[in-house]
Amino acid sequence: MSANPLQQIASGTGRRTSQAPERQDFSKIATAVRIPNLIEIQRESYNRFLQMDLLPEERERTGLQAVFRSIFPISDFRGTATLEFVEFQIGNWQCKCGRLEGLNYLRANCKTCGSTVKVDPLVSGETLCHKCGTFNAVRPQLCDNCGEPVGLKHKHDQQECQERGMSYSVPLKVKIRLTVFDKDPEAGTLSIRDIKEEEVFFGEIPLMTDNGTFIINGTERVIVSQLHRSPGVFFKRGPLFVAKVIPYRGSWVEFEYDQKNLLYVRVGKRKFLASIFLRALGIWLNPGFDPKGFQTDGLLEEAVKNSSFSDEDLLRSFYVADEVRVQEGRLFIQVLEKGASSLVGMKVDSDIKGRGEAIVRAGKKVTNSSLDAIRKAHVKEVEIDTAQFEGAYSLSDIVSTET
Repeated sequence: MSANPLQQIASGTGRRTSQAPERQDFSKIATAVRIPNLIEIQRESYNRFLQMDLLPEERERTGLQAVFRSIFPISDFRGTATLEFVEFQIGNWQCKCGRLEGLNYLRANCKTCGSTVKVDPLVSGETLCHKCGTFNAVRPQLCDNCGEPVGLKHKHDQQECQERGMSYSVPLKVKIRLTVFDKDPEAGTLSIRDIKEEEVFFGEIPLMTDNGTFIINGTERVIVSQLHRSPGVFFKRGPLFVAKVIPYRGSWVEFEYDQKNLLYVRVGKRKFLASIFLRALGIWLNPGFDPKGFQTDGLLEEAVKNSSFSDEDLLRSFYVADEVRVQEGRLFIQVLEKGASSLVGMKVDSDIKGRGEAIVRAGKKVTNSSLDAIRKAHVKEVEIDTAQFEGAYSLSDIVSTET
């Protein structure tokens, strides 16, 4: 009776071959260029962005360092307090027992020039000094207790994060300096009252694995590049105008109307009345109003509540307004000393002369250059045909004193 070979393999008595078959190369042209490590490009790019294994004074102004430098310092609107960026630290660099802490234990001095040399505990051999070009046989400092060098300490490794549904990340801590000033009300000079430095926890930064991926909530993910809209202001015309402000950095600002034709603004996921947003930008301020002149927030809040605009002030903010004088059925427009004027594009009824010469002939339109010449000639008013005012609106009520 012959034995079944499948049963022998299943029972363990048959012969197994665990070695992979040898691959034969029948190509006539040998491969001269090795396949590049494409994952290394992504990893090096992310390492340049973080610069987490460098001391604060060793970091270049690129990546995360450039982001903090571009945002800070931050000052309040009165200029009495300032937040300054000092340095940041990514992860906890400790030995196994935690006695040694900090990247300083992964640094050594060059034997030739004495400059600081970065020591990699995972790489054996001599370390190159980038300042003088000398190779140094330096070793990292080991802990007297555990005998291990300083390294990046992870709360959970990659396998534990995948099994427990956690993110493979390290904490980001930023040292911020707060400077408070005292302002002299008479001279207006500033003097330092207090300076405080504190380390602030900014959140968790995900780390890239050896495969060029990130582990987020236990799932391995990769970065996919996406298209970004160009920064600027965009308008869409329909039954109602809709505006969208796309900044270079930050949330989008969208203006939209609701079903009751009320103008709202949407900043990120928050939606509120556009009037609140415009007040926050200072558009509600009356001419000559200076918010820095208020010493306390209470006085500033009271001024905001009491600020108001008339219908005429609101119309002047959005439209070009001119003063018109009516005399015996004739219309005269006052020439403003500066600013926009409705006089541009209108036909004059009579010649406008300056220093004996005609600036604008009767029946001709006023241009921007001729308006400048009219102002230089100190012409106070210009007569305009009444037909030019068809469709014009009055900013204020016209009251008859006779009735």
